[in-house]
Amino acid sequence: MAIDELEARVRSRMPLDARVGTRVRAVQTLDGHEIEVIYRIDRKQQRIINYFCDGARMSRVTLLMLLCPEAACPQATAVRLRWRQFIGKPQRRAPERVMPLRPSPLMVEVPVDAAGHHCVARPASFECLTRCPMGAHAPALLHKTGWDLFEDGTWVAGGLWVDEREGTCRPRFEAPADAR
Repeated sequence: MAIDELEARVRSRMPLDARVGTRVRAVQTLDGHEIEVIYRIDRKQQRIINYFCDGARMSRVTLLMLLCPEAACPQATAVRLRWRQFIGKPQRRAPERVMPLRPSPLMVEVPVDAAGHHCVARPASFECLTRCPMGAHAPALLHKTGWDLFEDGTWVAGGLWVDEREGTCRPRFEAPADAR
């Protein structure tokens, strides 16, 4: 994780006998943001790490959630929305247009032909216990979409892949191509 690397870099560059007011800085660009980590010794001789994103100071947890790639996480989504409002780029609503009525199928099926089997993949919805990829919070139950595989109307594969080591899960097939 990049934040851990920046912290390790500033800690390794801080002298053991550093005096009050000493600062060590590391900067890196991540996901289009300039991330800055400053390790300093305050007036009480305590070693403190401060975090900045594009020049704005924030807590480590907030920074991790801002950089979190998990699209299904409501906490990370809320932090990204607050960030856009803070920098003056609120999320714009799409203009509401009246779309003409068109027939659409009740069930979506994608043909999957592989290894001599003729199957169809259908969208599925799952509640998955998911670990935060940035380690910003405890594992959370998130709504995720995936695909199940059917042959001659019978379910043959899909569902959830469970990581026994971490106790988390995710859809086995995140896209129809994964079923091949």
